[in-house]
Amino acid sequence: MNIEVRKISTNERNAKGVSNWEQESMEKSEFSHFSEHAESFYILKGSARISSEHGQVEIEKNDYVVIPKGMECRWEVHENTIYHHHKDDAA
Repeated sequence: MNIEVRKISTNERNAKGVSNWEQESMEKSEFSHFSEHAESFYILKGSARISSEHGQVEIEKNDYVVIPKGMECRWEVHENTIYHHHKDDAA
């Protein structure tokens, strides 16, 4: 159960409906987060490090990120970050 980070094509972004997901932002900060649902993010601006018991990943603009349901993780937001966000019990 790892955090998935990858680049996705415009076609895949459109197929997932990313532009219809909630748009949110985070200021530079550090915090813990428990994912009650599988969560998908598409990063529009900014960067962060997400750490879990399975390791850590760096995320940045144009990354597609999936955090599995039930994962406890720690976010270190390096700069103000804008992203699309979607919760999905099926993922």
